[in-house]
Amino acid sequence: MVAEVSGSAHQHKLRDLSEEEAWILFEKMAFGCNKESENSNLVEIGKEIVRKCGGVPLAIRSVGSLLRLKRTEDEWIYFKNKDLSSITRGGNDEMVILRLSYNHLPQHLKICFAYCSLYPKDFKIGRFDLITMWNAQGFIQATTSNTDNVEDVANSYFMDLLRRSLFQETEEHESFMQFYKIHDLIHDLAIEVADRDFFNITKTEDTEVLPEQTLYASCLFKIDGSSAFPNSFYRKHMKLRAFIFLNQSSINVLSNSTLERMISSFSRLRLLHLGHLKIEFLSQYLGGLKHLRYLCISSWSISTLQNSITKLHNLQVLKLDDCGKLKYLPRDIWRLVSLRRLVCRRCHSLTHIPQGLW
Repeated sequence: MVAEVSGSAHQHKLRDLSEEEAWILFEKMAFGCNKESENSNLVEIGKEIVRKCGGVPLAIRSVGSLLRLKRTEDEWIYFKNKDLSSITRGGNDEMVILRLSYNHLPQHLKICFAYCSLYPKDFKIGRFDLITMWNAQGFIQATTSNTDNVEDVANSYFMDLLRRSLFQETEEHESFMQFYKIHDLIHDLAIEVADRDFFNITKTEDTEVLPEQTLYASCLFKIDGSSAFPNSFYRKHMKLRAFIFLNQSSINVLSNSTLERMISSFSRLRLLHLGHLKIEFLSQYLGGLKHLRYLCISSWSISTLQNSITKLHNLQVLKLDDCGKLKYLPRDIWRLVSLRRLVCRRCHSLTHIPQGLW
């Protein structure tokens, strides 16, 4: 079992940097330990670019990280004269610069970044959790189906976004996992570029305006036993590939009938995250989610996993968080032939793992 160590990361608005401080930050992000900074032409171009960033740390980090991937003077000049021209027209707008960074992302990173829009602002997520979710959705373009290869590629995606300053490290960690979050402005950018494929449900009424083409949805509002989603929600969104419950501010009670209706309606789900929900047992229909790759259950009240879970033959990740009353796993869990990761955190009553999993 893994113990949890919680920390707190305080957020405050940074002052604008002086010209010297701005250059030092840009030089660190754009050149690192390389010797390109000895190229006087690149230095001069870089200083012109930094001046257009207006001393804003987030903008400087973002542009510097982007230019680190561009090595020639021609590329830097093109970026200064073409890409940065929009900043002159729009003033020193941080969002303009952040959009530039997004526009320069390769397509496979764009969808991984947009996926982060499903989380609320200031949400902390572990790197392993995020890359396994990306993989469950088919976002990872690995050259082989080998597990290690896929995870290595997924991790390289994350590190690329981190180097581009789209993630920031937090003070929170567990014994084997560091947690990250994204800056508020970068979160706004993720919401902006996510379009209609991704949608945050922040209140019950949102289920009535959820675009029909939405494939990935997160539920961020408090749910009580009387909460009910309208019939149109189930009827119009049968193509959903991911549904995530993420409200962590209070205990959420999901009725058995609502959970059963959801599972039976969303048969194309590849990812189901039941976070911080008071549920006593899983629906018998769970085994019908033939495409499910990732299942997370976080519920202090659940004591048993029904045997129907063993019918999830495509399930790759089973994550059990804070299931304090869960005493045992189904005896036939070995039938999960595609299972690559079984993660149990703070499941204090779970005493053993059935034979056949190791």
